[in-house]
Amino acid sequence: MLLPADLRQKLSPDSVSCLPAEIRKEVLTLLEELQGHSTRRSLIEWARHCGYEPAAHHRLLIAELEKVASGETPRLAVFMPPGSAKSTYASVLFPAWLLAKSNWNILAASHTTELAEKWGRRIRNLIAEHSVTLGISLAADSQAAGRWALEGGAEYYAAGVGTGIAGFRARVGLIDDPIRSRQDADSELIRDRVWDWYINDFKTRLVPRAAEILIQTRWQEDDLAGRALNHEEWKVICLPALAEANDPLGRQLNEPLWDDDDYGRRCRPRCELTYELPTLLPMKIPNALPVSIQQLVREGAVNGSINSN
Repeated sequence: MLLPADLRQKLSPDSVSCLPAEIRKEVLTLLEELQGHSTRRSLIEWARHCGYEPAAHHRLLIAELEKVASGETPRLAVFMPPGSAKSTYASVLFPAWLLAKSNWNILAASHTTELAEKWGRRIRNLIAEHSVTLGISLAADSQAAGRWALEGGAEYYAAGVGTGIAGFRARVGLIDDPIRSRQDADSELIRDRVWDWYINDFKTRLVPRAAEILIQTRWQEDDLAGRALNHEEWKVICLPALAEANDPLGRQLNEPLWDDDDYGRRCRPRCELTYELPTLLPMKIPNALPVSIQQLVREGAVNGSINSN
């Protein structure tokens, strides 16, 4: 049953509290189903439904993630500073929303199986909590944090970088934070192992025309992102902690990416962040990619698209 728009706006849990319990339950269920239509259309609305208010850099990320969902962007690389909530939006909110829109299997990886399963657990719990809104539900016999399925058949698989991935094919491959530490990033042996795993284990588990999303902090120009960008064409979101010239968000020069208003939590004043943020970012990065060393230091790569040429 579809309700007129003006009536839907007037209805809320508080406004129906006076109704008999059974009728109130039916009305609240109907309201949740109606809200689900808008949240399944818009990743921003889904984020708000979960209690998040996307900041400017989140809205840019959301726009690109929606292009991945539509098939417009086959490979998306995201480089933002630590603490910018890129994982919350790309590794938690997006997979749950995508599963509500599609029947695609998702393969998600992080530098350890423990971290990968942490994201998987959060997504699983979101789906369980908002099942009516999303229009999907977990399969009763497959709900482990590292691998679970929906009643409709789609599956989610969480894997640590370097581990084997057997018996699973995915329509979306997502890698979030493939390097554990600066020490690992500086090790050529570990970088070679990560690359070998990416080519021979991760990518072979993706079906033809599968989408890929890579999210990471750049510690080294020869990291997984650096090699992947030289291997295939990617759409790249690169937002330095402090704005540079021609900032994609239109920030003023040296303006921080976020402040306390964006997250609703206390932090130091903007003027202090402006001077202290550069000291918090990796500094030992050679100028090998076709960008300035300052861009590399401040979460570098490139803005826009890049190809193997």
